[in-house]
Amino acid sequence: MMCEFNLVSAWAPTFFHESLGVPLANLGRYTAAPMMLGIWFRAAVSGAETALLAGGWDQLVLRKGATVLGGAVASASLLVLAATRSSFVAMIAFIGVCVSSHLKF
Repeated sequence: MMCEFNLVSAWAPTFFHESLGVPLANLGRYTAAPMMLGIWFRAAVSGAETALLAGGWDQLVLRKGATVLGGAVASASLLVLAATRSSFVAMIAFIGVCVSSHLKF
């Protein structure tokens, strides 16, 4: 699980610098926000799952739905990340990779 997150997180600084031309001094502007949003998104997903379970939802149904949604978001984000030449669009796609990794159980 989370293989795309682990790979993209390790590869992102090199990609932003060498492929998109972001100066080394500015890498944090494009890599810090996705990582932080991913951390906070995990707490939001956990809270939502707890609330839905308390409301009577079936855990298996929730987790299967979250896994399908997470896989779709991760796939789309990886395609955009690979195709873009814009550092801003790449950052948005990186956010998609970071948050989608916390939907898949």
